Amino acid sequence: MANIATAAVLTERLLLVALACALCGQYAVSFGAVWMAEWSVTARLTIQELVTLGAIILIGLLWTRSRLGLQLPSTAVAKAVWVSVLLILTLIVFGAVAILRQGVPVLELALAPFLGFGVNPSFLKWALQLFAGFALVLPALGGGGSLARAANEFAPPRLDAVRQTSFLIVVFVFILTVFSSFLFVVLVPADQAPLWASTPLSGVAHHLNLPALVNGLVIVLVLAAAFLMLVPSAHAALEDTEQLLRRLSARGALPEQLAPRAPSGGSTTGSLNAAAAAAMLVTFVSGAQVSWLSRAYGIAIAAALLLKIAAILRLRTTHREPQPFHVPFNLRLGRREIPVGLTVVGSVVGLSALAMLLLGDIPSIAAASLICGLGVSMAVGRKGSRSAVADQDAPFELLTSPDVSLGQVDVRPDNVLVAVRHPHSLAHLVGALQAASDQDVVVVTIRLLGTDEEAAEGAGSTPDERYLFSRVVALTERYGRPVRLLIVPAENVFDGVIAVALRLHSAEVYVGESSTLSADEQARLLGEIWDRAEKPRSQQLRLVVYRNSGRTDAYHLGAHPPSLTPGDLDLIHRVWLEAVKAVGPEVHHHEVVRAALTQMEQQLTGPQREEALAVIRNVARPADELAAAVRVRDYSRLRGLVRNRHANDLAAVLTQLGLEDQVIVFRILPRKEAAAVFQYLSREQQETLLKAMAQEDVAALLNNMAPDDRTM
Repeated sequence: MANIATAAVLTERLLLVALACALCGQYAVSFGAVWMAEWSVTARLTIQELVTLGAIILIGLLWTRSRLGLQLPSTAVAKAVWVSVLLILTLIVFGAVAILRQGVPVLELALAPFLGFGVNPSFLKWALQLFAGFALVLPALGGGGSLARAANEFAPPRLDAVRQTSFLIVVFVFILTVFSSFLFVVLVPADQAPLWASTPLSGVAHHLNLPALVNGLVIVLVLAAAFLMLVPSAHAALEDTEQLLRRLSARGALPEQLAPRAPSGGSTTGSLNAAAAAAMLVTFVSGAQVSWLSRAYGIAIAAALLLKIAAILRLRTTHREPQPFHVPFNLRLGRREIPVGLTVVGSVVGLSALAMLLLGDIPSIAAASLICGLGVSMAVGRKGSRSAVADQDAPFELLTSPDVSLGQVDVRPDNVLVAVRHPHSLAHLVGALQAASDQDVVVVTIRLLGTDEEAAEGAGSTPDERYLFSRVVALTERYGRPVRLLIVPAENVFDGVIAVALRLHSAEVYVGESSTLSADEQARLLGEIWDRAEKPRSQQLRLVVYRNSGRTDAYHLGAHPPSLTPGDLDLIHRVWLEAVKAVGPEVHHHEVVRAALTQMEQQLTGPQREEALAVIRNVARPADELAAAVRVRDYSRLRGLVRNRHANDLAAVLTQLGLEDQVIVFRILPRKEAAAVFQYLSREQQETLLKAMAQEDVAALLNNMAPDDRTM
């Protein structure tokens, strides 16, 4: 099915290149037919041969521009399209004025197709004609390539921008097709309609009954509008075809000769040559007939759309998490949601394509055969080929720089920095998106120098980095939060994260739970780097470690106000009362704290260091936190407290717990970690613990110990 879907997209792109170039040839020939008839070289050719020649020449020009790397700026292309839209709207306005002058019964003509529904006695034939008529409209709707290309230029989340763009496209297509078709039917005489069927806008322009000078100007503007609209479409479709051929070659479905890159960069020579040659072949075989190409193009659109709908229906059953967008008109029955709207769209498109095939339409049958043939050939080519993923350009904006500043990333101070590394461990990103409120969010991944940089080409991104950020962008779409994406080379992850936080003046850093370090150890390492860094004294940073269980631990890096308990405040107040009695009322609470800390600092730097550390250890008592978690049976928190702690440290903490609490902690620990901690206990402590544990726990504990440590 994947091969057929790829073949459908490839066929649709090739037919669009041929159709757009053939239309340009038709408009050019219709404009200059009089002069071509007087030139001896072109006078020997028929009109259709001239159109075919012009279309092939245009494909060659597009191929030459791509080979030379002469790319037009996207802004220039957008301006050209908008100019074309304005010219076509101007033509429609002139046509509407001409209709009003002639007194044409607009309402009767508009309702004529609906009033004639009951004339045909055969319902089946009427239904086939109805769906076939819809199939003929599919080329006007297009394959969605322009919308997909525009979506890549939007900053995530893209959903709102894509909705607005799609609405504008629908409105434009409706105005262009409906109004221009109506003007063609009304203004162009029936006996001349076949002559202008391939260039309806030129037909309308020739029958506006305007003064000769104005009419000639309108005809020239119509030609310009056609080229401004169709040439960018043909060029974009040719580029899409080249990229698709290159990816298929990289995956082994097509010969590897299509993959080498051109010396000028950008497109690849083999795939570009193949794409241009295939487009010329399709143009030559079809005779550049617009009606033939448009019907084949409609079938290709229908096939690609049907396969996309089938994939979406399949994903709705396999991915049940909330999605940022659903096709409207869904029917909910209990817990099950039936996609009525999506099914109706697929049914209409499928029946339309089937109607064209049942009516024996040769272009439709040819397009369907081409899709099947390409799909089978790609399936055969992929057998035995390497399983490789084609390298593709990132569909989002990435900033890769060792020197990051606010001006480069364009974020406000006090932003939220999220460090990501693994594409399947992004729970902390979700937590940051939900907690960020109105703060900017920056997502950064650290490229380790000497390790990750080998996979990168220059300052570009690696396939792993692009896949990682594709998962990030999917989450931002789901939660509707814009983010900035950043790649920073650094010696290690901790140095890189702190460097970015300092440059961007971040207020918070979100990280995921490490598989090798405890949350306290992560905070300690980041805190040491933060303390060593040069920074404004007013800048503060809060670290949030998001655990796999969903619990978060927050740490303030560097100098920050401590979190004091009511007991701590009561202790400060009691000391202050004693100081007031001896010194006087001029003593304040903060002076008592400063005096105590000054004395502690002198002890830590003098001969009383060990005594001061003993006091700190006695006050800290990490065993109290473990005992509190055991007491309230908060086992998820208990697992987080013992996770990634060194066996020697954990054994020292366990000795401060009661025997029952020790047993519970040992049952929480994985067997290998429990065995490692057990080895650091004294003989007496080991014997006491073994007597309190169940027999099966003892057997598991001993089986995971080293043989030399099993003898008591």
